[in-house]
Amino acid sequence: MKRYILYFLLGLILISSLAIGFLFLPFWQISEVIVEGYQILSPSKIIEMANIPKGENIIFINLSHARKKLKEVIQIKEFSIFRRLPGIIVIKIKERKPLAVAVIEGQSAVIDEEGIILSSTESPTAEALIQALDATGLPVITGLKKTSVKNNRLDPEITCAIELFKFLPSSKLQLEMGKIEDISLLVDDVLKVRLGEPKEIGEKMRVFRTLLPVIQGRWNEVEYVDVRFLNNPVVKFKRL
Repeated sequence: MKRYILYFLLGLILISSLAIGFLFLPFWQISEVIVEGYQILSPSKIIEMANIPKGENIIFINLSHARKKLKEVIQIKEFSIFRRLPGIIVIKIKERKPLAVAVIEGQSAVIDEEGIILSSTESPTAEALIQALDATGLPVITGLKKTSVKNNRLDPEITCAIELFKFLPSSKLQLEMGKIEDISLLVDDVLKVRLGEPKEIGEKMRVFRTLLPVIQGRWNEVEYVDVRFLNNPVVKFKRL
């Protein structure tokens, strides 16, 4: 019986040694790091940020440092890092989508639907990123103060107001934020729409759309459309 136990232990040690030796073969060394899902960001920059060393064992490498660094990239909304055996590390990302350009005391910043600033002209790498975002075709928000930005994000009330871009898709939109309770919208550089407070933006845009047939082809004759009060919308025409 002792002999059988000894044989069993020796066999177990031999199998364990072979398994460990197999896992440490050069076959398992990281040979490549690839990025999937990118459209705007540079994959080389993402790989540089993740700093996953090639040649390390893919089975035993700790990826927590890479995850921590990628969380710092504000343009990345979601990401995952996984192993593609035998030697490839895959970084799959989901980028934040640009929604508008916010002008904050003379500085332009590209923001997403959550009001998060993806780039600004104060950043040394912003110019290339803004060009990649094709910011010239985005709606514009004006009249913002630096106090409207906290932790690289616009004030929640302003974020609520920019939701109107979802209801009125157009590249020529300008949201004027003189005061949070007196917001107005300029459509195609011609038609001014008074919105008032940012609450009930969806309903206000619905009322505005119902008024569009009334002023179809006559935008140049309209001084403004007022939908601040849902039950009493106004279309004011210019005096001729």
